[in-house]
Amino acid sequence: MSGAVAAGTKQRGHDMADGNVIVAREAWSATERSLFDGALEFYAAASGVIDCGGSHRPHLRYDAIGLQAVRESMRLLELRIRAAGAEGLTVERIERITRLERDLLERILRRRGHGDR
Repeated sequence: MSGAVAAGTKQRGHDMADGNVIVAREAWSATERSLFDGALEFYAAASGVIDCGGSHRPHLRYDAIGLQAVRESMRLLELRIRAAGAEGLTVERIERITRLERDLLERILRRRGHGDR
């Protein structure tokens, strides 16, 4: 992997993907890193309750502890999304970091009065 510096960094304001590592020269802000970490925690919790081994399609495992972990990680991610919006990150930037759909992000930001950015 040539030119890779570290995960969670950016180059001239753009994400540069090289496999599963984000390649760049300039470090992300603490808010961006927190948002990225929150998204990873949410996706990890979600993967714990999704059974992809079925013959037809993925389905939800009804695991109370796992589902609670998903709810809690999403609650924390929503807080981080709102904080990022309050600090001036655009919906586009939040979308690139979290990989969540734009309409969901806009609803999360509007819920606390941050408006569309």
